[in-house]
Amino acid sequence: MSTSSSTFHRVVVEASENRLLIRAWEALQIEARTSIALMVLEPDLATVAEDHQQLLQDMLDDDVERACRHAREHQLAYAQLPHRPHQ
Repeated sequence: MSTSSSTFHRVVVEASENRLLIRAWEALQIEARTSIALMVLEPDLATVAEDHQQLLQDMLDDDVERACRHAREHQLAYAQLPHRPHQ
């Protein structure tokens, strides 16, 4: 799942054609962080898939406002998950 999730996020970033966003994604090593978050936080994978499906549908519908809202909600959901301290 972590590979699929990372790939999904990479495709979304690249589809933006925003060079600054792509460089930030690469510099911040978001793919690695996403993989680690999925392993450590163990979110409900069905919910992750549903979130991604909704965001994809928003983009296919060319509904920028809704896509941005869902992307923010998706990001905030992970920011609010309890994080285990590094061991």
